[in-house]
Amino acid sequence: MEDHSFLTTEAYYPETQSSDLRTPPHDKAAEEAVLGAILINSEKYYDVSQLISKNDFYIRRNQWIWQAYMVLIESGQDVDVQTVASELEKQGKLEESGGKVFLYSLASNTPTSMHAESYASIIAEKSIRRQLINASDQISQLATDEKRKLDNALDLAEKAIFNVSEYRTRKDVQQISDVLGEIYNQVRELLQKEEEIIGVPTGFRDLTGCWAVCSDLT
Repeated sequence: MEDHSFLTTEAYYPETQSSDLRTPPHDKAAEEAVLGAILINSEKYYDVSQLISKNDFYIRRNQWIWQAYMVLIESGQDVDVQTVASELEKQGKLEESGGKVFLYSLASNTPTSMHAESYASIIAEKSIRRQLINASDQISQLATDEKRKLDNALDLAEKAIFNVSEYRTRKDVQQISDVLGEIYNQVRELLQKEEEIIGVPTGFRDLTGCWAVCSDLT
């Protein structure tokens, strides 16, 4: 049986060294801006969490702070400097995360939460680029392992790239609540129009009208 154990989709962390020893793609300012935005407006967590997760952060302490946000939100608690600091202390990560001083700096250096989603998109892009680097390193190992059968090496190399692509696709999937809300609004607008909605004639007036609305949505 061939060894698949080295094939991983783990995030590319600072401690991980690539073959060329270059610093992996990341954006420190974007990571801190997202964390600061949630500190000053915790409602932004729900929007941002559709785009990124803990492992998308490159800097370790930012991962820990995001984890603290997640725990607080899921337990129905407020997200502020004090509650986040308390949660980090429970995890034994407060000092390593920079303490309350760093949390206060996140909030004070973020003037508005308006652009949180844009910063989150930057973080997501950098994360995917790091995963590509990780996948390329895995493929390099496969290519130089001449004891491994070529077909198996090709299969695993394909999977390494597919895993990155699949990760990106999952991030692009819209929430069903958002999609249904958008469709509901479109239907309401169509039904409020004074002019007649022309659809495919069916011989049944009500059915023709419904088909017309559906046709306009596609």
